[in-house]
Amino acid sequence: MNTKEFNLWKKTNLFKQKQAGYFSVGLPIEVGDISSSKARELAKMMLEFTRDDNRFSLGQSILLRDVEEGHLAALYNSLKEINLHRSGFHKLNDIVACPGTDTCNLGIASSMGLAKVLQQLIETEFHSLIEKYDLNIKISGCMNACGQHTLAHIGFQGMTVKANENIAPATQILLGGGVLGNGTGRFADKVLKVPAKRTPEVLRWILNDYDTERKSEEDFFAYYDRRTKDYFYQNLKHYSDVTNLKNSDLIDWGVKEKYKKEIGIGECAGVTIDLVQTLLFDAKESFDWATEAYKNEY
Repeated sequence: MNTKEFNLWKKTNLFKQKQAGYFSVGLPIEVGDISSSKARELAKMMLEFTRDDNRFSLGQSILLRDVEEGHLAALYNSLKEINLHRSGFHKLNDIVACPGTDTCNLGIASSMGLAKVLQQLIETEFHSLIEKYDLNIKISGCMNACGQHTLAHIGFQGMTVKANENIAPATQILLGGGVLGNGTGRFADKVLKVPAKRTPEVLRWILNDYDTERKSEEDFFAYYDRRTKDYFYQNLKHYSDVTNLKNSDLIDWGVKEKYKKEIGIGECAGVTIDLVQTLLFDAKESFDWATEAYKNEY
């Protein structure tokens, strides 16, 4: 076992419980997507290492409860066998993303594709920040905010941009949102919109600036408020230029085909309710017609 990796995992994924000698263990699940075979293996581990109070988190990950301190190393090794030992539970690299264009017809851009690219960027170039700061990134494929992007330190929303006769996938950048504590929170500010393929460059600039320009012990909220929205706009606005789009900018993250904007019925809660209401109305209308036809012996 790699002692350095194990120690980092303990720092970023473990929470000491009130019960002496017991820990809760967070498992980051990439874009909330886990295979059935891996889930079955995890279920076996739950029976072996935990009790009966394991949970799914709001951040699309899994929290194991009641793990004895003496079993942590064995649990880590078991998780490593099925590649669920990644460090960073609800940290910078544990990115929340809605399904976006992968499965939702309301999706305007690829949330999951973008999330995977940004996770790789963070774990490759900013690995030290995972432990160093409490930052979160959330991504939604449209304005309905199923990925909670309006409540993130750094939020991304799927959109489009036009350049000549071309339509390209784009990302709305939002900053400064999140939970403040004591039942309070704040919405993120919309800063600017950039072509989707430039989003990693935008994130790279933000993380570099925060890591080098923040004052001692300054959290992201204080840093953002001190810098102001206009500071970020002025420093990032060159990324929003659409006069020099390349062919690669017309292809979204995680796909090979040229981007084509198509919107239908989505899978978010609000649209599902609207669809159910429509189906019930159609059913009642058909029933009324059938009743009238029966009475009139049509």
